[in-house]
Amino acid sequence: MKLFTAPKFSTNAKWRRMFFTNFCTFSLLLLLLAYPLLGELPVKDDNNDILWQTVIGDMSDTLWMRGSTGAPHISVTFHPSSKYVAGATGSVEIFSVPEGNRVKSYPGGSGNSRLHFFKNGRLLAYYWQNDKPPYNVELRIVDFETDSIVFRRSGSPPFTISPDERTIAIGSYSYVYLYDIETGQLLRTSPNIDPTIYNKSVEYMSFISQGKEIFVSLRIYGKSSVPPPFYIWNLETDKVTRTDWSLLAVSPDGTKEAYYSFNLPLATLFKILDAETKQEIGNIPADYIPPDGLRIEPTDVAFSPDGRYLLYTFETGDPHPYHIYIWDLERKELVYVMPRKKLGGYSCAFSPDGKYFAIGRSIFLFDFEKIKRKIEAATGVAESQAKEALFVYDSPYQVDYIRVEYRGEKNIKAKVTIYDMYGNVVYEEDCSYKLNHYGEWFIPKSQFSSGVYFLRIHNGTQEITKQFLVVK
Repeated sequence: MKLFTAPKFSTNAKWRRMFFTNFCTFSLLLLLLAYPLLGELPVKDDNNDILWQTVIGDMSDTLWMRGSTGAPHISVTFHPSSKYVAGATGSVEIFSVPEGNRVKSYPGGSGNSRLHFFKNGRLLAYYWQNDKPPYNVELRIVDFETDSIVFRRSGSPPFTISPDERTIAIGSYSYVYLYDIETGQLLRTSPNIDPTIYNKSVEYMSFISQGKEIFVSLRIYGKSSVPPPFYIWNLETDKVTRTDWSLLAVSPDGTKEAYYSFNLPLATLFKILDAETKQEIGNIPADYIPPDGLRIEPTDVAFSPDGRYLLYTFETGDPHPYHIYIWDLERKELVYVMPRKKLGGYSCAFSPDGKYFAIGRSIFLFDFEKIKRKIEAATGVAESQAKEALFVYDSPYQVDYIRVEYRGEKNIKAKVTIYDMYGNVVYEEDCSYKLNHYGEWFIPKSQFSSGVYFLRIHNGTQEITKQFLVVK
């Protein structure tokens, strides 16, 4: 007697089983095809353009977090040896790199809290504050090894050090004063920065134009809602000129300067100018434009030691989807972002050896060499190969187009062919006239449906193929 009889599957059941099997097989095939794209998938946010080939950072990119958590570090800077990093908030804190051991600290500074290590590695400029009554504050330059005071001025005026590090410029209510650091002697005084404004003080300064000029930002008391006015004091002509441009950063070699302006097009976040000629040599596109159309300038900007990368940050309260950005000036691409929920960015700085960068909230030390390896994996192009590469991605300022760039060193005759994932030719174009040294062109998205595509460029002797994704 049979105790159990296996059920017979109906025809419908068989079809359902076959459909499920084929569906799983097809899904697995798609996953395998998409696997090479895992490092290149777009980053998308509610009010954000698609960012192609961009690494999304996480806390594994940091080596450690140190320092006070009560207030943001308004300034971070590295020792010229790259063995120490210093941050200024309620106090000046100095830690070893990469170990993260506290080396020393100085009593807290004022709200300006600027730091400057001299190139000789021996001197440090900072704001000292007495930790006992009467709690007076003064600007100091100290011998970093012995803590002996080399230069001092009472109060907490903004300051900047000349490129040759012989002169310190100190701002006051209406003037800028230049002092010889070694002797303490007053060398010269600027004209009144703006005689038409009375309730003012110098808020920020920096030597620009390779030491020939000083950028000055004023603070107007009682008008906090009014953007601060900016000026340039030409040291050769002794004239002060008002400007619409706000200085963000100067490259370590002094040849490049980053500027922000409210008059820039909405699609441009800030520009890079040649320090000598003030001609534009690059611009950083805005990845996010608030609904009200008002851009917010970065909290801080830093050039990498080789001048190739730009690191910039935004504060916790701003609407940008990310807090930390790295832009590759050579490839003209955004290559790294840190989501806003991970880490707020305030001040930032690269180490002189280019291996690390630091962000000031608490002080976070990042492994930049590791991040560059991530960037290389995501783009499929090694840093040394970037000048001879093909790039395909969404245009951040022309959202209805695919942007294609071929970055070669020679003029070439080229034919471009785009295939879908089944090998069908969906687009062809002779782009010889568009590919003359870092050439770029735009292909309308309307010609493609969502999916995986392969772009092949053929110049007669060799072919380069790039895989890319279209999302609508």
